[in-house]
Amino acid sequence: MKRSSFLRCLCPLLLLAGAACGPPDPDEAVKNAQIYLGRTLNAVHHYAESHAGKYPASLAQLVEAKLLDKPPQFHRADGADIDYIYIAGHSQSDADGLLLLASPPDTKSSKRCIALKDGTVKIVEGKEADKLIDESARSLRPK
Repeated sequence: MKRSSFLRCLCPLLLLAGAACGPPDPDEAVKNAQIYLGRTLNAVHHYAESHAGKYPASLAQLVEAKLLDKPPQFHRADGADIDYIYIAGHSQSDADGLLLLASPPDTKSSKRCIALKDGTVKIVEGKEADKLIDESARSLRPK
């Protein structure tokens, strides 16, 4: 085999190996969180349907109710697994724009994934997520 033919065959393999073995993409962790938050939000709504409109007190109750196999965890880009932020205490009768779930801050990305009561799951900047978490928690305080 000529050297040029060998290199043409080898280069794509090296590129594939580099892509597979390269450093993790921090934003990929946040994108994956969208999938997990969507599934978890769906389980939260199913739980409420059979509990007089009340959302679970913790995500562990979703496991007990057999709506999830295990409590969801956020897989950070650095390899750590961390619990999602869940704002307990809301019910189906609360305002739709309230945040129910959020990915925890990631040391390698400024973005976070959030899930709102109305079913919206999206990626936002960390400051916006923090603001929505605070607003959701404040809405539970007696007036």
